[in-house]
Amino acid sequence: MLDQGHAAATIGQALGLAGSSVYRYAQPYRLQGLAGYQAAEQPGYWGLLSSGQRAGLCRELGQTLYTDCRAIADWLAATYSVRYSVSGLTDLLHRLRLLLQIDTAVPCQADAAAQTAFLTDTLAPLLAQAEAAVVCFADAAHPTHNTRATHV
Repeated sequence: MLDQGHAAATIGQALGLAGSSVYRYAQPYRLQGLAGYQAAEQPGYWGLLSSGQRAGLCRELGQTLYTDCRAIADWLAATYSVRYSVSGLTDLLHRLRLLLQIDTAVPCQADAAAQTAFLTDTLAPLLAQAEAAVVCFADAAHPTHNTRATHV
């Protein structure tokens, strides 16, 4: 645009830059050409993980339910030997468009076939032997186990 005779202020306004910035960008381009200018530019920073590692992190988060960033940071340290702080990892997850949010409760993963087999093969004979006795069932788990949604 400078070569076409446009004023630096006009170019700066179109690009959202100050007029002096237009000259600051134009001078290295004139001296080094496009290839030299691009080589001198900063490549950007995506964090401590390579693109392959970021893809692996996304796959892991798609397969495993994590309830906090500390657990994800531990997985990254064990898998890739890369250490993130909780705030740094939160920033990375936001850049990857992954959000920590309140989710709905996730029930345990029950195996219907195994439950049916237990009822017919194990429990039914025991109940038949008990005859007229009172049979009580108790759950050894804490009463509020797996009933509250958390951040995932």
